[in-house]
Amino acid sequence: RGLGVIFITHNPHHAYMVGDHFSVLRLGTLELSASRDQVSLEELTNHMAGGTELAALKHELAQVRGVDVEELPEAKDLNAPVAGAGSEEAS
Repeated sequence: RGLGVIFITHNPHHAYMVGDHFSVLRLGTLELSASRDQVSLEELTNHMAGGTELAALKHELAQVRGVDVEELPEAKDLNAPVAGAGSEEAS
């Protein structure tokens, strides 16, 4: 219908059911900007839950007793379009 709606949520399942484009902000910075066909629910969930940071810290977290890192994503698995990706060409 050409009508834009902004739906703010912390629940990726709700967002994925109704959204056609997703933007994830982290500390005031756009971390993810992707259309629905560019990002899976799992990738959206990982970005919303801080998966990029957790993937970067996975090795360090593995050293902590009681932390199960098997469920944490690998950095290579978080391949959804991230804000600023490809911006080197514009610089």
